[in-house]
Amino acid sequence: MTQKHTPGPWELHRMYFNRAIPLPDEKDCRISGPGDDKQVAILTHNFGLSADEMMANARFIVQACNAHEELLSLLQRAVPWMKVVSSNDMGGYSDNDPTLYEEILAAIARATSPQAR
Repeated sequence: MTQKHTPGPWELHRMYFNRAIPLPDEKDCRISGPGDDKQVAILTHNFGLSADEMMANARFIVQACNAHEELLSLLQRAVPWMKVVSSNDMGGYSDNDPTLYEEILAAIARATSPQAR
C-alpha cells in the first residue's frame, strides 16, 4: 500500500521560534495541511538562500501542490478529446503543435509516477 500525502489545501505560515514576540530576523516558514493541522515542511533561508528566495520557493511549493490534482484531472479529461481531434481530417491542434498529445501523456505519466524526480 502506498502512503498518501497530507491532504490539501496546503497553507504557508511564518514560523517564529518565540511565538509571543515575533522578531524581524526570524524569516523561516512552514507548510502545513488544512487548518494548520499537520506540518508538512519547514523552509529556512540559512542554507545559501536569501529569505526572499526561500519564501518564493515556499509559495511555489504550496501553489504547485494545491493545483496538482485539478491540473492532472483536466489533462486526463482532455486526452480522449485530443486523440479524436488529432485523428480526424479537419486539422486541429496537431497541425500547430504535433508533439502536444505525446507531451501531455508524458506529463501525466510523470505526475502519477510513484518515483520522485
